[in-house]
Amino acid sequence: MYISSGGTANSTTVKAGGWMDILSGGTANYTTVSWGGLYISSGGTANSTTVTGVYYVSSGYMYISSGGTANSTTVNFGGLMAIDYGGTANSTTVNSYGWMRISSGGTANSTTVNDWGWMYISSGGVHRGSLQIESEATVGAYSGAIIDFTVADRNTEDGYLINDLSLIQGTPTYTITVSTDQADGTYKLAQGASDFTDTLTIGDGSVNYGSITVNGDDFVYNGVTYSLDQVNGNLTLTIG
Repeated sequence: MYISSGGTANSTTVKAGGWMDILSGGTANYTTVSWGGLYISSGGTANSTTVTGVYYVSSGYMYISSGGTANSTTVNFGGLMAIDYGGTANSTTVNSYGWMRISSGGTANSTTVNDWGWMYISSGGVHRGSLQIESEATVGAYSGAIIDFTVADRNTEDGYLINDLSLIQGTPTYTITVSTDQADGTYKLAQGASDFTDTLTIGDGSVNYGSITVNGDDFVYNGVTYSLDQVNGNLTLTIG
């Protein structure tokens, strides 16, 4: 089944041996993928998709690549969601024994990984924004993976972007993205950061301002002062 050029599919179920391609302006809403495949690329969009299966293997499969976008996806038991090569996933929830993989130029924005769910970020994969991890979840981020503390469009009253940094396994590169007119104040980055002592790059997504170190000297760029502090296991960024 192909959806493109302004076509829309609503409340579709993709079962064993079935597949759906969404591309070039096509949209699928409220799709359930169970033992089938859903492929999103080249300007295709999937909204409110559920990916599921029966066994511990990836029996339901969703693949986002090359300009495809998935919004508000739920990955359940036996489901696999993979994002790479320019694909984007926004507001994903990974439940028990569901899998999410970000690699090779794929980007995920704002993810929740519940108990016994898995998320893996490999070289070239990027996670931005909120990342909420339950204690029995597995989040692995390997060398070359990027986890970005995206402060742009947030305010000082918002909660921590990452609820427990200590639950992230591996050696990703951490970065900070601010807006060009970010308001002064203290922004909450992560809890569970008592062992975090990294030096991070900071910028606005287009321009790299430079590097900032946890509990190090203030960093000044273009007349604005930035301070990265870890106190009692809580990591914050103060601007101004």
